[in-house]
Amino acid sequence: MDQDEGRIFGWKAIGSYFGRDRSTAIRWANERNLPVHRVPGGKTASVYALRDELDEWATSHDTPAEPDAVETGAKRRRLTSPLMLVLVGTAVVGVAATAGKLLNNRLPGNPETAERFLAARDDWARSDTASLERAIAGYQAVLARDPGFAKAHAGLADAYLMAGEYGSLSYDIAFGRAKHSAVRALELDPGLAMAHRDLAYIGYWWERDPVTAGKQFRKAIELAPDDWRAHFWYAGALADNGEFAPARREYTAARLGHPGSDAIETHLALGKWREGDTAGGIKGLEAVAAREPRDALSRYFLAIAYAGEGDFVRYLRIMQERGRLRGEPQQSANLKALDAALRSGGEPALKALVIDQANAEEANRPFTDHSLPAFLASAAGDRARLVATLRLADRSREVWGSAGYVLRIKQRWGADRDIIALLNRRASPAVEPLG
Repeated sequence: MDQDEGRIFGWKAIGSYFGRDRSTAIRWANERNLPVHRVPGGKTASVYALRDELDEWATSHDTPAEPDAVETGAKRRRLTSPLMLVLVGTAVVGVAATAGKLLNNRLPGNPETAERFLAARDDWARSDTASLERAIAGYQAVLARDPGFAKAHAGLADAYLMAGEYGSLSYDIAFGRAKHSAVRALELDPGLAMAHRDLAYIGYWWERDPVTAGKQFRKAIELAPDDWRAHFWYAGALADNGEFAPARREYTAARLGHPGSDAIETHLALGKWREGDTAGGIKGLEAVAAREPRDALSRYFLAIAYAGEGDFVRYLRIMQERGRLRGEPQQSANLKALDAALRSGGEPALKALVIDQANAEEANRPFTDHSLPAFLASAAGDRARLVATLRLADRSREVWGSAGYVLRIKQRWGADRDIIALLNRRASPAVEPLG
């Protein structure tokens, strides 16, 4: 069966959609990012494509006419698809631009290495702990054979970043390794959009440099305007920085490029929470967590939201669920200590240790951001620890986004001039300049 609810199954049917043969469809998928998906649990060759994605791909790629249409007897199959009329019409004027795109989309010449790279991308896209570990190992194997392949360096950076969010790596290890890989990718190919995207993400969330991060995000989107993940990550930085209108614009672009994404749905719910809609944010996060039992990120944000309501016991229970999914050793040890504190000293002891652990994590980071410890101290109603944390951040001249944390501290302590003055000094410059 070749078609089902907008899907086209099999390489031959996908090629026919463009009036081309099976080998051309495979080549376009390898060299030009033709959006083809593998059937979950199927054989290696079981693939399908979505009509909408093929149409969007066709309008954004300059596709030269090639003499590979399938012959049937003495008659050559005619290129009757409306899409092909557009593609052929733009072929001549797009040759120079196409050459640059193909440079970024080429695969290693060795078929085994190329297949290993594609398999690593598949594993990275699944985003669970085991798949991300396989992706990292896969990219490393590709680079052992082809160390000059820029996209594998950028792919490895992507995998490290996702392992910090969903997998078993601590944030500092993940970001440090990702930075090294992304920089190497750009050394090999300065126009590689995904490497700019990775450095933008690292710049905002690890290096605390919103201005430079914004420039890198916009560069990545300029180079690859259809990269939904660039729009998605840019939206996350904008929303965290309290720039909600442009964040909604970028989330919309991400949703158009990647419909039905749990990650995007998670961040849309988080966005509601950041803007002050606590009930709506929690409801959305709970929906994702209930539907996706292996999703660690929605559980992290949900735990934070409950801590903001002063429910540190529920915070602990949800973080324990997340800990079982991630399997990160230091986090597991921290959670055991929190559970012991709750059993021995009740919720006051739990709150104190949660704040202690958050401060300890920041103490060992090269780029500190004490917004989370400050938020937790505020949620616990501990003014003394909140002020101490704010003063520590002031001495370090930290720059905070953390719009959701800052909003809730201001809501609770709005009449406290000392706290508000210290908090206002943490204001971040804009990720996206006005105008």
